[in-house]
Amino acid sequence: AGNPDGDGDIDNTATADSDQTDPVSDSEAVPITQNSSLSIDKQVIDVGGEGPTGAVNAAGQVIIYNLIVTNNGNTTLTGVTVVDPLTGTNVTVGTLAPLESSTVSDQTYTTTQNDIDTAGGGDGDIDNTATANSDQTDPVTDSEEVPIITSLGTFAPLNADIPSLLTEDKNTILENDTDSVFVNVRGGSGSFSFRLVNNTDPNFGTWSINESTGEISFTQTSAFQHSEEPNPQTQLKASFVNVLVSDLVTRNTVLLRAVVDITDDGPTVSTDFATAALTLDEDNLADGSSPDSNALSVSGSLFSNDNTGSFSFGADGGSITGIAINGVNTSLGSETSTTVFFAQNGTSLGTTSSGAAASLLVNADGTYTFSLLNNLLLDGTNNGQQTESLSAINNNSIVLLGQDNDGDLINSGNGIALTLNVVDDVPTVSTDFATAALTLDEDNLA
Repeated sequence: AGNPDGDGDIDNTATADSDQTDPVSDSEAVPITQNSSLSIDKQVIDVGGEGPTGAVNAAGQVIIYNLIVTNNGNTTLTGVTVVDPLTGTNVTVGTLAPLESSTVSDQTYTTTQNDIDTAGGGDGDIDNTATANSDQTDPVTDSEEVPIITSLGTFAPLNADIPSLLTEDKNTILENDTDSVFVNVRGGSGSFSFRLVNNTDPNFGTWSINESTGEISFTQTSAFQHSEEPNPQTQLKASFVNVLVSDLVTRNTVLLRAVVDITDDGPTVSTDFATAALTLDEDNLADGSSPDSNALSVSGSLFSNDNTGSFSFGADGGSITGIAINGVNTSLGSETSTTVFFAQNGTSLGTTSSGAAASLLVNADGTYTFSLLNNLLLDGTNNGQQTESLSAINNNSIVLLGQDNDGDLINSGNGIALTLNVVDDVPTVSTDFATAALTLDEDNLA
């Protein structure tokens, strides 16, 4: 069994025998798929003490790189090496198991006066390419470019700026929501090129630039979620990118930074929002005039089309976290639902079910179910069938509480009120009811 013969499959032979026969056997071969894959990721860690987004502006600055090699395949790689001519790196990593990574850290290059004088060979940056190889794969490479800021000759320095991009409530759209601005260049020859360098924050979206016109675009692809106190807020400079502007005639360059501010969204409730009232009828109880067990529960949802207005948690998503009745909060905690109960006089029993006449099941997803368990016995001398409001009995305070996934509260913590009604039943007499006549006969007297 196994693959000792190296034929590319798992061989397996089984044998059957008996007292009356010779042995018989059967074999199966299961093919083995080998995928040898190696990658290298070259990262700029620091430029002259200015961090990974720094730029070169003088000789003698130290650029620090990390080189990360990863076995992305399903076979063990041997003889793994990392070579980087710029930093003089020539390291034997050795063996990498599947999905294992190894980091060659703190490889350095010190800039020279020639780098400054020639603007990095004329393209305005320090180019660096590292190569990884193994016994089982072809060589793979990755490159990094560190911009050079320089003013050559006697020409006036290039003068340019970038207005800040501002995205407001962009989390409500999430995908392909783009703002753009143009780099404003003043002076120089009038002939320029533009390049993005060292994109420092890809977490909220992606940056792009038209290298001829200087139009910079930011496309938000993920929601901004803050970890501070609740209520939506703006993250200033939530994402930024460096832009290298080069004068194609004078060879002057300048490094600029484009920034984007992202305004977090929170749960929204339209001003005309009113949760559809949930109404049950005591006549449907088992001892009522119209027994119907299917009519003793009714469900609703914050997202139902039956509601007036609209409700949304926003791009961050969210959940219902509890229910407040007359100022007393019942939290879902780590559960996905909770149930509260009401006594026969209509007041809240909290989570105590004993003696309950009604219940309200609340789910974290914004759905809820109101159930009638028994008849209500309310004070008062009102005659006739009437609708009793549990909400009114509890001071109009049956409220769903919740928040989005970064802590923004529904209605700033005031939640959304529910309306729960029960139609009271009364004694009923059919229109053709006639009491049986009672008759006595005097002949029966003594």
